Amino acid sequence: MAKVVRAINALLLHRLVRLGDPDATIAGFATLGFPNCFGALDGTHIPIHAPVHSGGRYLNRKGYHSVVLQALVDSRGRFRDIYVGWPGSTHDPRVFRNSGLCRQLEAGTYIPQWEIPLGDTTMPLCIIADAAYPLRPWLMHPGDMMENAVAETSQGRDQKTPLTGRPGKRVGITVWKLATPDSYRSVGQQFGVGKATVGAVFMEVVRAINAMLLHRLVRLGDPHATVAAFATLGFPNCFGALDGTHIPIRAPHHSGGRYLNRKGYHSVVLQALVDSRGRFQDIYVGWPGRTHDARVFRNSGLCRRLEAGTYIPQREIPLGDTTMPFCVIADAAYPLRPWLMHAYTGHLSASQERFNERLNQPKAIFPGSSNTLLAPASVATCSLSLMSV
Repeated sequence: MAKVVRAINALLLHRLVRLGDPDATIAGFATLGFPNCFGALDGTHIPIHAPVHSGGRYLNRKGYHSVVLQALVDSRGRFRDIYVGWPGSTHDPRVFRNSGLCRQLEAGTYIPQWEIPLGDTTMPLCIIADAAYPLRPWLMHPGDMMENAVAETSQGRDQKTPLTGRPGKRVGITVWKLATPDSYRSVGQQFGVGKATVGAVFMEVVRAINAMLLHRLVRLGDPHATVAAFATLGFPNCFGALDGTHIPIRAPHHSGGRYLNRKGYHSVVLQALVDSRGRFQDIYVGWPGRTHDARVFRNSGLCRRLEAGTYIPQREIPLGDTTMPFCVIADAAYPLRPWLMHAYTGHLSASQERFNERLNQPKAIFPGSSNTLLAPASVATCSLSLMSV
């Protein structure tokens, strides 16, 4: 029998066994309500007779001896990958980490590197599994993504964090704090915890969101669509509008003067690049309120990428008898560059005034510019205290 099985594997397996068409697999999962899924992963137990002197290792949580079979299947339940042999007491994540499938997924050689359009954004292909498996860019749990992200980043820590094992409550505290101007004490009273716990949980969840979800859910828009939208507002080669705003804070001890801005209150500066609908394309925050916008810009990563030519597509727009490169627009506080335009100043000619009108039109129309760049800041009646993140 063993010889026959080896012969089948050697001579017939590669002829008869074929993976299905990726497009058909994705379409099959889309009909089930998951448009970017490439497969479903799970494990099962195959009953065995307990090996002599090692029965305890093969005793699974259901009370019988087994080996674990891990399988990836398509939307019709057909196998795409199997991995079998680990003792029944082995946890699913350990089996998965040691499988060839995991190595291929981590190397990016198993799932096609495609992105599926979903509304105004795109999503990479992934596989789905239950919460026993680790959350990865290419592996999703069907449950609440934020709760899974918090639980995943909490694993493996030496010391317990507040509300360990209760990701739902931690997410609730964070969402409440982000959605309201309530103090830590007030949020704590809503959830029955102390204000110190609220502060610790808030930072933990924010870090989890940044680490596990940011790269999945935040996507820059199509640059050509951005340029076309600005063209409808009167500036045909614009890639974004740059401006800054002040976020009120409580003055730090012994350094309050540095944070006192020209409007008379303590703040940190938030610099933002937005598209024609006021949606953020880049943000940079943290400089003391009295810092000039030009200095904040010179020290930002956005400035370095613009100077290196790696942020704006290197294309030119035909305009009459000449061509114009893509650029960002800003007010006169920012330095003039080939990729940064601001209005003329001083005594202006008629053509310069017309240019200023055209330049200021997109900034004045969409709500993401000027004083409404960060609307939630206006409700921050309880100013923020600076803390290390």
